[in-house]
Amino acid sequence: MTQTIRVLAKGGVIAPGDLYKLCQVARESGCETLGLSSRQEVYMRVTAAHFPAGIEGLVKTGLPFDPEPGRKANIVTSYGATGMYPATPWLLAGTYLDILEQFDYQPRLKINLTDPQQPLIPRFSGELNFIASPYPTFWHLYVQLPAFGSHGQLWPAPIGSEDIARLCYAIEQLYCAGGITDLGSLVERVAGQLPDLTTRPVGQPFHVPTLPFPAYEGFHESGAGYWLGIYRRDYAYPLAFVEALCGLALRGKIGKLCLTPWRTFLIKDIRPEHRPHWEKLLGVHHVGIHHAANELNWQLPDLDEAALRLKKRLVRDLEETECNTTGLSFAIGLLPMPVATSVVIEPEPGEAGSFTVRHTADFTRSNTRWRVFARQVSADHLAQTLRELCMHYHTAAPSAQVDPEPDQQDPKPAHADHLLYQCTQCLTVYDPQWGDPGVGVPSGVPFAQLPGDYACSLCEGHKEDFVQVMA
Repeated sequence: MTQTIRVLAKGGVIAPGDLYKLCQVARESGCETLGLSSRQEVYMRVTAAHFPAGIEGLVKTGLPFDPEPGRKANIVTSYGATGMYPATPWLLAGTYLDILEQFDYQPRLKINLTDPQQPLIPRFSGELNFIASPYPTFWHLYVQLPAFGSHGQLWPAPIGSEDIARLCYAIEQLYCAGGITDLGSLVERVAGQLPDLTTRPVGQPFHVPTLPFPAYEGFHESGAGYWLGIYRRDYAYPLAFVEALCGLALRGKIGKLCLTPWRTFLIKDIRPEHRPHWEKLLGVHHVGIHHAANELNWQLPDLDEAALRLKKRLVRDLEETECNTTGLSFAIGLLPMPVATSVVIEPEPGEAGSFTVRHTADFTRSNTRWRVFARQVSADHLAQTLRELCMHYHTAAPSAQVDPEPDQQDPKPAHADHLLYQCTQCLTVYDPQWGDPGVGVPSGVPFAQLPGDYACSLCEGHKEDFVQVMA
């Protein structure tokens, strides 16, 4: 029997020296590998006999950790993507570190701080998702709390960087106390506690771009040097390799190592003359960096051996048939889990070896509106079903897609006659001021009074495919 200890690398950032200390604790606790989690954590799996020694060693390192599954949550950021992908101009690496410094408590709610312009770190996989706005130092807050339903909602005003930590603390205290089941009530209660919260007018509508699945493995040029992404099929990294990696990073004066939700290491700022040393490190420890794209675009539950075996089987089958998965990413697990993929393979409850295959309504990785593609699919037929889904995507998906805006809720809702609704398929907006003359709907008809068989006049999307947006 083993127990898992999660080391909370705040923001997905850890110093090489600290990671090396963690390796020493793991080795003294009888571990042979370290694992990475989907929330930028490092985990140790120790036997019950070694558990007390592991806890004692971690206390000495001063690193934050959680010996109880799910009691604490790591803060996820797109710090690691800085300098690697397009970025919001005002959002620098130091901006993330300044905000992380404000957190003098360990959250229970899952918090994300991300740049919407980068594709590496999922932008809506938390419960409190802060998305950088175009206005310097302000962030949109996209709330996905379980008690509020299946769809996320947008906080009514952008939040200043200096107030993110205390806002998160106030929300957590109010929400976890119970009794708050809608965003309007939460906003009202927070306003009473934090009357001086730094905000700004909403301005232009909040749009999140659709981005291609990122390359995050291997060597890539960056400025005057390189960055390196390191991936392992089983998400387990041998201690000897990690120790050598830390030593090489320290000798190369690399101050920060980054972890990704795809359970990979990112090493940035590798100088050209040091690249041969990194190539030698990979060779000596038999760590490959040329995995197929259809193996990298998967998200699995942490420490789920059955899901890992199924993934390996499906990747092998898709590779043998040369199935083109470009544009899609996959997850295995039960909804509603915080997935950041366009396809989810969901085990049927109570039916071993049977699965439901779903995809997001618009095939993007930020949409939480799911559609069933196939039900009661056996493990033997899953690969064929995924090939059919890939064909459906390539033939049916539009050439240019935009993520639908998150549901936006005003704590004081507008009159029903003035509410706007947007089709998530083609982004057409229904405005009751104009109606929809193309399908015989006159002006002045609120969306709620449209007939149940109403369809979008542009793409024929169903009425239930519309979501409320702000005027």
